[in-house]
Amino acid sequence: MIGPSSEARGGVASVIKIYQRAGLFDTWPIIYLMTAAEGNNWIKIKTAVSAWLRFAFLILMGHKLLLHAHTGARSSFWRKFPFFLMAILFRQPFIFHLHDGGFSDFYWKECNALKRALVRFVLRRASRLVLLTPAWQVLISEIVHNPNSMVIVNPVEIFDCDEMKLQREPETLLYLGGVAKTKGIFDLLEVTAKLVPQFPWLRLICGGLGDMSEITKFAAKLGIDTHVQTVGWIEKNEKQRLLCSAGV
Repeated sequence: MIGPSSEARGGVASVIKIYQRAGLFDTWPIIYLMTAAEGNNWIKIKTAVSAWLRFAFLILMGHKLLLHAHTGARSSFWRKFPFFLMAILFRQPFIFHLHDGGFSDFYWKECNALKRALVRFVLRRASRLVLLTPAWQVLISEIVHNPNSMVIVNPVEIFDCDEMKLQREPETLLYLGGVAKTKGIFDLLEVTAKLVPQFPWLRLICGGLGDMSEITKFAAKLGIDTHVQTVGWIEKNEKQRLLCSAGV
């Protein structure tokens, strides 16, 4: 299995951590190779190259492998591309597990003819295309036909809120996700601005990955900055506390 460090910040790393805590790595003989780590460009390059060399070594030593690649668009795809080539060359099956809703735009708007051909080359040969939603399945089918595509939604941890002994706060709305237009956070802020006159006690807490100042600036522009709180990236315990106390 290849993907980012499970200690990194981001959605894919969070998914991998949930897999680990759920016992997947104990149930199956999984060798996890980090292809991305936080740090400067040298650290990122070194991490990716080291993972590929180990993967190549395993294949050249005669191991029969199933490659499970947690993949996004742009740099994430091209970082995994040498792994796909190695798997195809030595006839090892691979799972292309897509985690990026912008992959269609990446293919149609950002790739030239050669890059599109390389993307199709990989997608067509995947033993499984794992997609997060039926809508993604339709978008990918417009790029390439692979009958082995399937939808598997991301896992989530179910917290026992009774153990926290917290009271729900009906006035609190909670958003956890990336600071990006495609995630809907700015739509949520606009809706909050429309609700505040009717519910002046309303409070929106925003946590996740990205530049939280964008949320703060937009909230100020809408005149609801006193109703919006940003908490940035949060780990398991704080996430559980917020999920168990928020009204929505």
